[in-house]
Amino acid sequence: MISASVELKKYSFYGNLISVEDVTPPKKARTFKGEEPPTVEVKERTIEGVVKTASPELKNLFFKLRNGILELGEDVREKVGGWYIDYRKTSTFASVNPKPKKNRLLIYIKMGDKKILDPQSWTKPVPKSFSYGKINTQFEISELGQLKYAMDLIRQAYDYVP
Repeated sequence: MISASVELKKYSFYGNLISVEDVTPPKKARTFKGEEPPTVEVKERTIEGVVKTASPELKNLFFKLRNGILELGEDVREKVGGWYIDYRKTSTFASVNPKPKKNRLLIYIKMGDKKILDPQSWTKPVPKSFSYGKINTQFEISELGQLKYAMDLIRQAYDYVP
């Protein structure tokens, strides 16, 4: 950060008196002679941007899954990242990552310490090295026929998050 500065002060108390000393004087903000400071263009992240390279079938699958997640409750909010879309209540309960090269959706869900009910054994643990915290379960889907079961798994994560 170009213009950030930090001041360090020393406070000493002597009865009813307070002494304040500058330990390190603040640094002056860097100035640009004869030029405007450089501007950083921030691109708005959109769902269309996340799925732009996906096949029409994968986009269709994603949007059907998205509709199902948003219908879980009025408290569901959507947050778009650079390559993923998070679904949250008080915290993220599901994260959908389109994988266009593999033509599938990688879905992470938060189950914390609760064991997921997964009779078809679709889910597997997220590696601890990912440091995703309580988002500790993942699975993939690639066709519309898998949507109902995927929503059953996601509903468990939705119910887990308060």
